[in-house]
Amino acid sequence: MVNDRLHETGDVHELGTRHALTEAALRLARDGGMDKASVRSITREAGVTEATLYRHFQNKSALWEEIYKTIVLEMIREKQELVDADQPFRQRLRRWVELTYNYYDGNVDAFTYVLLMPRAYAERLGDIYYVQGRLLRRLLADGMTEGNCEGMDLDLAVTMVTGLMLNVPRRINEEKLQGPALHYCDRVADAIFRVLGCDAPTDRDR
Repeated sequence: MVNDRLHETGDVHELGTRHALTEAALRLARDGGMDKASVRSITREAGVTEATLYRHFQNKSALWEEIYKTIVLEMIREKQELVDADQPFRQRLRRWVELTYNYYDGNVDAFTYVLLMPRAYAERLGDIYYVQGRLLRRLLADGMTEGNCEGMDLDLAVTMVTGLMLNVPRRINEEKLQGPALHYCDRVADAIFRVLGCDAPTDRDR
């Protein structure tokens, strides 16, 4: 799993050079944005030479692409199982929020990188960019089919759920809310249920 902290240079050999480079890039991207994370600054943070980076990655874009794909695949692994699970819709939707916040709390740099990546850049990554959105769409479509939600437009539902859910990590990053994000899981899930017009949640949904 991608760690939230950048490891010291002395740990490079233990973690592997490739991993050290991705950790360094994530930290710099979080602090100053992707454009500020130059090859020179990334390799300096990782404690390796620029030539070492190019032995592992064709260029800086290839490094970013690998980081993004790794993070997204980690984030969706349990969500894929959740969408397919034979459980009540509200229970699965609340669990979706919980999984999202668990990942954020344990991988702040990685989550922030995915959250803040410009859409125009992310779309160049191909199908992997859309996987998580499609899973959420399937989950919400299930809820509508099962009669758990009002007849809301599905695209609007995805937009509203995503906005409510991701605003908590965003505000924590801005130091407007105090973490961990998981602390807000029940309240955000309840707000989502209300926005979607679901029945009031019960203890079974928690």
